[in-house]
Amino acid sequence: MCKAIKELCPSVKHIQLGGNFITRISSLIGNLHPFWNYIDFMLLYDGEENLSSFLQQLENNKDYSNIPNLYYLDDHRNLKRNEIVESKTINSLPPDFDGFDFSKYFTDNLWIPIYTSRACVNKCTFCTIPNASGGKFRHMPAKKVVENMEVVKEKYGISHFSFVDETFLVPKMKQIAKLLIDNEQKDISWYCETRFSKLLTADTTQILRKGGCSNIQFGLESYNQRVLDLMDKNIDIAWIEPNIINCFEAGISVHLFFMTGFPTETLEEAKNTYHFANEMILKSKKDYGLPYSTKGFGTFGLEVGAGVYEKPEVFNIEILEPADDEDLRLSRDYNIHEGLTSDEAKQLVSTMRSSKISLQTSFDAQQFDIEFPKSILPSEIDLINEREKRAAERSYKVYGFCFENESLKINRYVSLIIDEETQMTLLYNVKHGIFLSYPTSDLQIGNAKITFALDNIKSDLAYYDFLELENSQEKYSTMDEIFEGKYKLCLNDYFFEHYNSTDLLIYNKMFKEVIQTNVLGHELLKYFMISHKIQEWFTEITRSGLNLPVEKLEKLIVDALESKVLKVRI
Repeated sequence: MCKAIKELCPSVKHIQLGGNFITRISSLIGNLHPFWNYIDFMLLYDGEENLSSFLQQLENNKDYSNIPNLYYLDDHRNLKRNEIVESKTINSLPPDFDGFDFSKYFTDNLWIPIYTSRACVNKCTFCTIPNASGGKFRHMPAKKVVENMEVVKEKYGISHFSFVDETFLVPKMKQIAKLLIDNEQKDISWYCETRFSKLLTADTTQILRKGGCSNIQFGLESYNQRVLDLMDKNIDIAWIEPNIINCFEAGISVHLFFMTGFPTETLEEAKNTYHFANEMILKSKKDYGLPYSTKGFGTFGLEVGAGVYEKPEVFNIEILEPADDEDLRLSRDYNIHEGLTSDEAKQLVSTMRSSKISLQTSFDAQQFDIEFPKSILPSEIDLINEREKRAAERSYKVYGFCFENESLKINRYVSLIIDEETQMTLLYNVKHGIFLSYPTSDLQIGNAKITFALDNIKSDLAYYDFLELENSQEKYSTMDEIFEGKYKLCLNDYFFEHYNSTDLLIYNKMFKEVIQTNVLGHELLKYFMISHKIQEWFTEITRSGLNLPVEKLEKLIVDALESKVLKVRI
């Protein structure tokens, strides 16, 4: 890019680069490096304090020797590295998004990035952020942060925030939540990334949830104290599960980051982390009704500037020199003398992402043969929670819809894709990250209106929030009506069965719901491969001679409906 600018834009006299990546590669660039043919300056670390001084010198005296953190070539092509000075500034102004066309985003509720601090208080041995951020840890008062959030809300009409601090400490989270509660900012919501801490008590998570926190992302990294200590995480493994459970009990979902193949990590230690993360995610869904807890994992990567890179002998590795044409590559290959090798770690990650057998508690969309459109997690959390809250305010559970009119409006957050070759129409609900497909001949679409060849399609689209219902005369099917035999039931599409030694799990790939049953329960549910009324199902069971308690049969149906393995046909 710099070369193109130099060649195509002769009016540009100087090109200066800065930021995290440039700071990290600065140590790799000598005065003879061809990079200097296309750039003139590198300003390392934070630029707010030094950029103004640089511009003044560029305009007037052109004496750059006293500008901190500046790298450049002098007139004799000698590389000058000015004194590195730690930044003390933090920009406390509200985020400025003037000129952004927010209507272009594929979600109803946007999330504005915001921060409360700069730099990182912890120096984990796998991380390069502290060495590339510059400056001591500095932060804004909680009151100023909340004021900035309120300014953004008032100015842009956006009340959802993503804290992007490199270190977001629990006391600051709690202060912000309390101020939002005191200011009665009930519609402001936020999520953040933090560390496990003994301060994240049950009382604290309750305050965080009441103060708008909907999701917390944790750097789990490993669920083994030995590995955590080697990483310099300064985390007691005894804090981890209680922190997560406290979040669940408060109604806060979590995301767990972790890595595989940190130097000296064994296969057993890696599997222990996988199983723990999967157990927590399943517990979130089944025990606490929070289906949006997630995990993110990959292999350990050795990067220039990390603690492991600086002291390879401590981690029993040998760093390999990069090829001549890879001199600016920040990652480094290495030989390991203890624990999982890089190839073994990559193979394990690949296995854990694709295996249907070894992950008995994990149901990741990537395991299945259907490709999920990417959805926006924070928006799903709040919007679906709000929809479930509205449904809970009714005196009965809604399982299906039927309508008096024949034409309904498609919700504005639903996209339609028509495949001419297969003559199928895909409808994607951006709000909930759900998609359904039907033969194009069964749908009639025009002017944002949709009519149907089958009432069942109409019911499905209404149930999963594809249709705008405000102007419709609808009525709902309740559990009582289902057991009275007013409606038929049928198995939902896209389900996957997984056996283990005692139980059978039926997983709905489309809606990421799961029901745990046994082989008999599975066979009983297969009766609904073709639509039947529940009374017909009871009759068939009686006729077969099976002596099963009615309450257990009813529970099977209720569980299957709740998990969307069964759906109502109206």
